[in-house]
Amino acid sequence: PYQLPEFNWWTKILDVSWTSEHLSLLNLEHDGEARNAGFLLPPLQSDEYVRLAAANIRKRAVDTGLPVAFETGVNYFAPHGGELPDGAFWDQIAEAADCGILLDLTNIWVNERNGRARVDEVLAALPLDRVWEVHIAGAEFRHGFWLDAHSGEVVPDVRDIAKDIIPHLPNLAAVIFEVAPDRIE
Repeated sequence: PYQLPEFNWWTKILDVSWTSEHLSLLNLEHDGEARNAGFLLPPLQSDEYVRLAAANIRKRAVDTGLPVAFETGVNYFAPHGGELPDGAFWDQIAEAADCGILLDLTNIWVNERNGRARVDEVLAALPLDRVWEVHIAGAEFRHGFWLDAHSGEVVPDVRDIAKDIIPHLPNLAAVIFEVAPDRIE
C-alpha cells in the first residue's frame, strides 16, 4: 500500500489501459519480523491463496481505478501434494478476481523444465480470453535450474509456443520482449 501513490502517478503519466503485478511473495514474516526474501517466491497454490489473491487484485483495481492482470509466475519448487496445478490455480484466480492475465510464456516453459506442469496442460487450463499481455524472454540454466533470466535471445521453444498460442488470444493487446539491461548485447 505504501507504494500506491507512486504506482498511481506512473499509471497516469504513462496513460496505461491496465496494470499488472506478479503473484509472488517478496516480504515474509519470520518470528514476527518482516523479512525481504531477496527473490520473488511463489505462493502455495491453494484455495486459500486463490481467495487472498483475488481479494488483493480486486482491491488493486479499486485503488488504481484500472483493470488488473496478474502474471503467470515462475515457480522453482516441486509441486506439493494437495497443491492446485499451475493452470487451474491461475484460472481460479482470474475467475474469482474477474481480471486479466499476463501470460509469461518463458515462466511457464521454465516451470515445466524445472518439474512443474507441462506448458500445453497449463495453456489448456487457462481462460485464454482473459489474456491481455504476453511476455517472452531468454532463459538460462544455472545451479541445476532453468531461470527466466531475461538473458538475451528468446528460447526457440518459447518462440514456437508464442507462435502457436497468440492466434488463440482474442483480447491480446501487448507482447513484451523482456531483456535485462546487462544482457542487451
